[in-house]
Amino acid sequence: MKIKKLIISAFGPYAEKQELNFEENLKDKNIFVITGNTGAGKTTIFDAINFALFGEASGSEREGKNLRSDFASLETKTEVELWFSMRNKDYYVKRSPQYYRKKQRGEGFTESKAVAELKYKDKTITGYKEVTRAVEEILGINSEQFKQLVMIPQGEFKKLLNSDSDKKEEIFRKIFGTKIFSDIQQNIKNEANELKRNIELIQRDRENNIKSFMINEENITLKEMITARDMNIEQIIKGFEEEISVDQEMISNLKDELDKFQEEIETLSKELALINENNKKLEKKNNIKLEFERLSCLKENYKEKSVILEKAKKALKLDLYEKDYRYKKSLYDEVNFKLNEAIKNIEKYKKDYDLAFKRLQEEKAKEEEKNILLSQLNEIDKLKEKASRYEKNKAKVNKLKIFIEDLEKEINNINLEIKGNSDLINKLAIELENISSLKNKKNTLEINVINLNKKIEDLNILLNSLESYKRESNKHSNLTLVYEEADKSYVAAKNYYENLEEAFRRNQAGILAKNLIEGEPCPVCGSLHHPKLAVLNSEVIDENLVKEAKVKADKLYEIREKYYRDLSKINANLESNKREIIFPLLMKIFASNNLEDISLEIEKVLGLIKKNNFELLNINKEIEGISLLVNKEEEKIKEKKNKEARIEKLRNYLEEKNKELLSNKENLKIEETNLKNIEEEFNGNVKSYNELENIRREINYKIEELKKNYEKAEAEYNLLKSNLDKENGNKQSLEIRSKESKKDLEEAIEIFKEKTLALGFKDGRDYKNSQLKEEEIETLERDINNYINNLANTEKLLKDITKECEGLIKKDIKELEIKIESYKDNKLKIQKIEKKLYSKIDQNIKLLKNIEKNNELIEKDEKKYSVIGRLSKIINGDNSRKISFERYVLASYFEDIITAANLRLSRMSCNRYELLRKEEVGDKRKGQGLDLEVFDNYTGKSRDIKTLSGGEAFKASLSMALGLADVVQAYSGGIQLDTIFVDEGFGTLDSESLDNAIECLVELQNDGRVVGIISHVQELKDRIDSKIVITSTNKGSNAKFN
Repeated sequence: MKIKKLIISAFGPYAEKQELNFEENLKDKNIFVITGNTGAGKTTIFDAINFALFGEASGSEREGKNLRSDFASLETKTEVELWFSMRNKDYYVKRSPQYYRKKQRGEGFTESKAVAELKYKDKTITGYKEVTRAVEEILGINSEQFKQLVMIPQGEFKKLLNSDSDKKEEIFRKIFGTKIFSDIQQNIKNEANELKRNIELIQRDRENNIKSFMINEENITLKEMITARDMNIEQIIKGFEEEISVDQEMISNLKDELDKFQEEIETLSKELALINENNKKLEKKNNIKLEFERLSCLKENYKEKSVILEKAKKALKLDLYEKDYRYKKSLYDEVNFKLNEAIKNIEKYKKDYDLAFKRLQEEKAKEEEKNILLSQLNEIDKLKEKASRYEKNKAKVNKLKIFIEDLEKEINNINLEIKGNSDLINKLAIELENISSLKNKKNTLEINVINLNKKIEDLNILLNSLESYKRESNKHSNLTLVYEEADKSYVAAKNYYENLEEAFRRNQAGILAKNLIEGEPCPVCGSLHHPKLAVLNSEVIDENLVKEAKVKADKLYEIREKYYRDLSKINANLESNKREIIFPLLMKIFASNNLEDISLEIEKVLGLIKKNNFELLNINKEIEGISLLVNKEEEKIKEKKNKEARIEKLRNYLEEKNKELLSNKENLKIEETNLKNIEEEFNGNVKSYNELENIRREINYKIEELKKNYEKAEAEYNLLKSNLDKENGNKQSLEIRSKESKKDLEEAIEIFKEKTLALGFKDGRDYKNSQLKEEEIETLERDINNYINNLANTEKLLKDITKECEGLIKKDIKELEIKIESYKDNKLKIQKIEKKLYSKIDQNIKLLKNIEKNNELIEKDEKKYSVIGRLSKIINGDNSRKISFERYVLASYFEDIITAANLRLSRMSCNRYELLRKEEVGDKRKGQGLDLEVFDNYTGKSRDIKTLSGGEAFKASLSMALGLADVVQAYSGGIQLDTIFVDEGFGTLDSESLDNAIECLVELQNDGRVVGIISHVQELKDRIDSKIVITSTNKGSNAKFN
């Protein structure tokens, strides 16, 4: 990169526009020096270049926001323009920082935003950050790297030299594009870490499986192996296999024990079954014997039951005759009862028959009335048709009237809605007008806010200026007192010195006059006559005393002058503050520039700020309230349009409804005419269809009543006549049956008496006492037969069981049962143990398989990790030299940089110093490989680079910067370093070192590079023809090529 032209405006100490045309002024001279008084603005030239490119100053203590010139007029814009070339391409960049400037129109200040613009070819890039990014892409370096490679600013000159390996790595990475090596390091490290994590996860899983393995309590050795800090996996697996084998052998032993117990249980169970069977037989024999004895005791009882049964069976035979006698008696009684009832019924039926005959005759007489009603019914049927037509027409008329009424209501509602919408539209129009007014009011208020903000901004600037003025005034007053004291001291010392000098001179004249002889020439004036000789003072005054008085007077003069300069500077600042800020703002705000009471003015300003802030708060609240209403404007406009569209739609709909109303009214007239014609047919007495239907129903009801009454009278007459005839026939039949049943009864009584005596009963009472129901007879007979059978069967069973039980004795089974239960309990316990063992073995086998699988996975990943992990450690700096892969690559570049730097350092240090890359491993926790040390040929030893003195460090730093530029230029990784700027440092060099340094810088011209130097060193200024001279004034600095 080569600088062609730089324009600075209101930047740093430069109040006016400064144009430095490097291309025109340097021409073939590629080295120049920037010179000027301290604080004049030499470094600001470098700041401006760095700011134009990257938006920040070259030094770490200067910020972009503080770069506006304090000397600049309020109208002058702060900006930097830079023209530069790179790889035969021209670029133009312009940049302004953020600052406050006076408005172009009106009064007050406005904030000037930070802006930036970059142009090259036909392309233009704008935006502060966007331009910075574009410049970084073009140059291939950022601001920090630019300061290290191109522009080495004051205070940061030795950073590259003294920075540690990490910092150098960051700088070199961008320069040499070694990020790919860093990415390789990180990728391999990530892969190694992933493998390590997987191994650790599998190891944890294996450890969990090992700890989950169920071990016998007595196997202490295996337990210790598991709980050991470093597990011997092979021994543990072997132990697990042995543990499973022991458990499997235990299961085999348990199975043998179970078989033995099962055999014993089966043997004892058979014995128990046999004893139980014999005991049951003996118990059964005893039970049968007891039952036989019980049945034998009941023999007499069942003999009596047999007699009762015999008599009951005979009585049952006689019961048939008794039933026949009783049946015939009941028939006789029934016939006589019916006969008496028939006689009573005949008497009653005769009376009812006479009444029914009379009613029938009366109903026959009503036949004429029925015929009249039938005639009326025919007439009603004819009128019903007319009434139906009338009602249909009337319903149609009523429907039309209702429809017309509804239409009129709907039309009225539409008109009301149209009116309502019109009123709402008018209201919305008023509201929109109000909103429009509010918008205007809001705009006015917003303008007021801007004006208030401007006023508050002016007041704050005024307040700061007044407070600053007050502070500076107080400082001026205090310093004035100090100055007056210094002036008094100086005047006194001056008078003392002058008096002393005068006395000294007079004494010198007296000494000379003392030796003068009249007629001899005076050694001073040559006169031969000496009319008035100088008198010698009695006090001897030493010349040294006079000199001391002069030195003291001069020193007091310097002190007084320093105070005077400080007072002048403070006064200039006060006048500048008063003239440029305070008076203009006082006139603008208060229309007065009275500064008699500064504290009062500050209070006035504070009060006004408070008042304006309060007013601003109220206006903002009002704007907020107005905004809420204004924000509804679109909604109101939309609503108004909707209402207008609704009115248009309603008017169209109203027109349709009015046409429909007119049509229905015409139809109503036609229907009313038809209705009137039907009314004339009714002769004015119109009855409804329902009324006629009711009349018809009434007539029908009367006719039906006449029919029903006649039919009822006729049916009642016929029924009563039939009943009377029937009852007379029934009476005759019952009289015959009564005679016959009496005869049958008498015969049945005689037969019953004969049979009672024939069956052995003493009399009727004996027969009655022997009577049992058939069910009771069956039950008694069954009971007797069961007894006989049970007795016979029990006797037979007793004989059989007695024979079977011969020689059998009852035995106790409790002891045997206890023994069987004991065997069963033991068997159950062993089965539980066996079940647990099976579960344990199953789980342990699964865990062992998992552990073996874990081992396979760990072995596989460890095999990978042994290569990748080792590689990761080595390339990430975990090696004997503590140097990473990228740093190893950068170390190669660094060696080239050091080689190039040593060519110049050797010359500048007269072959004393040589830079070396430190290869000795220091703190192993830190990355190394890019640290520097210096070899001193005078001592023959190496030492840390930071031990160099200021001048030595400058030479080493300059050599490094130039060496880096050489190497970067040679490798040309997209970066072209055609320019280098050096800020200060040459004052630390002795004459010989300075000559060597200048020679090295001058040689750069041969490579076509431009070298800019800031320096106060006169010899350097004398050696370099091209100069930028900075001169400072009370109105700001000026810069120009000389």
